Amino acid sequence: MALSPHVDWMYNRLKSAYRFTTVKIATDQELCLKRVWERDQRIHANVSYDLLSRINREIINRNIQCEFMNENNRAKEAELIKNIGLIIEKTEVSL
Repeated sequence: MALSPHVDWMYNRLKSAYRFTTVKIATDQELCLKRVWERDQRIHANVSYDLLSRINREIINRNIQCEFMNENNRAKEAELIKNIGLIIEKTEVSL
Protein backbone atom coordinates (compact mmCIF):
# COMPACT_ATOMS: atom_id res chain seq x y z
CA MET A 1 0.00 0.00 0.00
CA ALA A 2 2.60 2.61 0.97
CA LEU A 3 6.32 2.98 1.45
CA SER A 4 6.29 2.37 5.19
CA PRO A 5 5.22 -1.02 6.57
CA HIS A 6 3.46 0.92 9.34
CA VAL A 7 1.13 2.50 6.80
CA ASP A 8 0.39 -0.93 5.29
CA TRP A 9 -0.41 -2.22 8.78
CA MET A 10 -2.68 0.76 9.50
CA TYR A 11 -4.46 0.41 6.14
CA ASN A 12 -5.11 -3.30 6.69
CA ARG A 13 -6.37 -2.70 10.25
CA LEU A 14 -8.72 0.04 9.06
CA LYS A 15 -9.94 -2.10 6.16
CA SER A 16 -10.79 -4.95 8.54
CA ALA A 17 -12.55 -2.69 11.06
CA TYR A 18 -14.33 -0.11 8.89
CA ARG A 19 -16.01 0.25 5.57
CA PHE A 20 -14.21 2.78 3.40
CA THR A 21 -13.47 3.42 -0.24
CA THR A 22 -10.18 4.28 -1.88
CA VAL A 23 -10.01 6.81 -4.71
CA LYS A 24 -6.99 7.17 -6.96
CA ILE A 25 -6.37 10.76 -8.03
CA ALA A 26 -4.78 10.26 -11.45
CA THR A 27 -2.48 13.10 -12.44
CA ASP A 28 0.50 13.28 -14.74
CA GLN A 29 3.59 12.68 -12.58
CA GLU A 30 5.33 15.96 -13.46
CA LEU A 31 2.14 17.98 -12.95
CA CYS A 32 1.56 16.28 -9.60
CA LEU A 33 5.09 17.05 -8.42
CA LYS A 34 4.79 20.65 -9.62
CA ARG A 35 1.54 21.12 -7.66
CA VAL A 36 2.94 19.58 -4.50
CA TRP A 37 6.14 21.60 -4.76
CA GLU A 38 4.17 24.86 -5.19
CA ARG A 39 2.13 24.34 -2.01
CA ASP A 40 2.70 26.63 0.93
CA GLN A 41 5.90 25.18 2.39
CA ARG A 42 5.15 26.73 5.79
CA ILE A 43 2.37 24.20 6.39
CA HIS A 44 3.88 21.14 4.68
CA ALA A 45 6.88 18.93 5.41
CA ASN A 46 10.07 20.37 4.01
CA VAL A 47 11.45 17.73 1.62
CA SER A 48 13.67 18.04 -1.43
CA TYR A 49 12.23 17.84 -4.93
CA ASP A 50 14.40 14.76 -5.57
CA LEU A 51 13.02 12.95 -2.51
CA LEU A 52 9.47 13.94 -3.43
CA SER A 53 10.02 12.64 -6.96
CA ARG A 54 11.46 9.33 -5.66
CA ILE A 55 8.54 8.79 -3.26
CA ASN A 56 6.07 9.53 -6.05
CA ARG A 57 7.77 7.01 -8.39
CA GLU A 58 7.76 4.33 -5.68
CA ILE A 59 4.06 4.84 -5.03
CA ILE A 60 3.29 4.66 -8.75
CA ASN A 61 5.32 1.44 -9.01
CA ARG A 62 3.27 -0.13 -6.17
CA ASN A 63 0.24 0.05 -8.51
CA ILE A 64 -2.21 0.34 -5.61
CA GLN A 65 -5.66 -0.93 -6.54
CA CYS A 66 -8.44 1.54 -5.75
CA GLU A 67 -12.19 1.20 -6.11
CA PHE A 68 -12.49 4.47 -8.01
CA MET A 69 -10.34 6.85 -10.00
CA ASN A 70 -10.64 10.62 -10.43
CA GLU A 71 -8.68 12.23 -13.30
CA ASN A 72 -7.06 15.47 -12.20
CA ASN A 73 -4.88 16.76 -15.04
CA ARG A 74 -7.16 19.50 -16.31
CA ALA A 75 -10.25 19.16 -14.11
CA LYS A 76 -11.63 22.24 -12.43
CA GLU A 77 -12.49 22.23 -8.73
CA ALA A 78 -16.24 22.03 -9.41
CA GLU A 79 -15.75 18.96 -11.62
CA LEU A 80 -13.62 17.23 -8.97
CA ILE A 81 -16.25 17.94 -6.30
CA LYS A 82 -18.98 16.58 -8.59
CA ASN A 83 -16.98 13.40 -9.27
CA ILE A 84 -16.37 12.81 -5.56
CA GLY A 85 -20.11 13.31 -4.99
CA LEU A 86 -20.88 10.64 -7.58
CA ILE A 87 -18.45 8.25 -5.87
CA ILE A 88 -20.15 8.91 -2.54
CA GLU A 89 -23.54 8.18 -4.11
CA LYS A 90 -22.25 4.92 -5.63
CA THR A 91 -20.85 3.71 -2.34
CA GLU A 92 -23.91 4.79 -0.35
CA VAL A 93 -21.79 6.54 2.22
CA SER A 94 -23.69 9.03 4.32
CA LEU A 95 -21.84 12.10 5.50
